[in-house]
Amino acid sequence: MFMNLKIRTLVIGALAVLLALMLANGLMGIYGAGHSVGLVRQVTLRDQQHSTELNAMRLDMEQSRSQILQALQHNPDLAWAKLHDHPLTVHFDLINTYTGRTAKRWDAYLAAIASPDEKRLAEQWYADSAGLGLEAIKAAGAAIQASQWDEAESVLIRKINPSYRKGDAALKALTEFAAAKAQANEAAVDASLQSTTWTMVAVLAVGLLLGGAVGMALLAAISGPLQQAMAIATRVAGGDLTGRIESHSSNEIGALLAALDRMKGNLAGIVREVRGSTDTIASASGQIAAGNMDLSARTGEQASSLERTASAMEQLTGTVRQNADNARQANQLAQ
Repeated sequence: MFMNLKIRTLVIGALAVLLALMLANGLMGIYGAGHSVGLVRQVTLRDQQHSTELNAMRLDMEQSRSQILQALQHNPDLAWAKLHDHPLTVHFDLINTYTGRTAKRWDAYLAAIASPDEKRLAEQWYADSAGLGLEAIKAAGAAIQASQWDEAESVLIRKINPSYRKGDAALKALTEFAAAKAQANEAAVDASLQSTTWTMVAVLAVGLLLGGAVGMALLAAISGPLQQAMAIATRVAGGDLTGRIESHSSNEIGALLAALDRMKGNLAGIVREVRGSTDTIASASGQIAAGNMDLSARTGEQASSLERTASAMEQLTGTVRQNADNARQANQLAQ
């Protein structure tokens, strides 16, 4: 399938796959981080906030009762009333601060409860503690302001203290339930985080496998045909023009192999033509050599004939010279 794809297409496709895997891993990491932070905020921090609110409300209740006790010490009938160096109104201001803050915290806490069981236990604590003792605290404070010291002490002993003790039992049940829920939520958060981690590991593993598969496919589509082309070029460079080059792809590598096959065929044709021309030249050279030998033989014969002619001419010249001398002598004698 990959053999017929263009190399440009293969490279672009491989890069696209790798970029997609990187994007998937990045998005998964962002999702995992956001999911983890969301779980911590929604579960762990919420549980801690609920626990903190419970402790804060109980502390404000205790501080409100403490202010009632300290306010009762301002009773002029008591000897230690003279030991206080601050006005009684200080305690009333603190009582108003603590009771108001407790009421606000209770409303916010009750509105944030999602579990029906936790809400039931919270309402049980509220009922057993006589509304967190807020009305009793206010009643005791009002009695002290009216200088009804015995009434205020009676409210503290008969209402506030018993409701606090009864409420503490319900608060313990609520606290234990909240602790168990927090532990279960923490385990759920850990399980969710572990699941997210394994999911990211799986995505990474799939990415590595796909990246390796894409790399192997790219290597098979490019490296193998290139090695084949290099081997063919090496054989041609060594003078081996036999065999046929087969291309099984239609991409650039296939076109290169086809071009090498045509080049090899053209070189083979040129070699055949050169061999034929060489044979013709060799035959013509043989014929020229034979003609030269024949011409050389004829030239030798002609040279011998010329030598004989020259010798005869020399003899003829001697005879003519002798005849001329004889004629001269005869002419002298005739005179």
